[in-house]
Amino acid sequence: MRVGECRQIGSAELQRWGLEQYVDTALLLLSELVTNAIQHGTGHQVDVRISRTSSEVRIEVRGGPTHRLLARSPSLLAEHGRGLLLVDMIADAWGVDAASWVWCTIETTAGCGNPGQVTGGRF
Repeated sequence: MRVGECRQIGSAELQRWGLEQYVDTALLLLSELVTNAIQHGTGHQVDVRISRTSSEVRIEVRGGPTHRLLARSPSLLAEHGRGLLLVDMIADAWGVDAASWVWCTIETTAGCGNPGQVTGGRF
């Protein structure tokens, strides 16, 4: 349910900002980061922030360990291990900041709304 809630909120914000053409990409990235935090997290809480500037959308998730985050190449039959590989392939940039937020960005053209707006929550 947490991933679904994050996707609904993310979709609504992107549409509100006039960035409908980025919804599918952003929701895939958001889903992968939230799922990673849920599966590998140490607590029962995942923090999510979505913000935008005039040139990008930034998705940030915190809730799991960040010291081992690597995009890896799983074997063909592996059931796990593709999430960060997808993030690495789809996002324009991604990383981990000093406060343990795992973030990624999608470059955009200007949309509606004011830059710097942030939508966030704990799920």
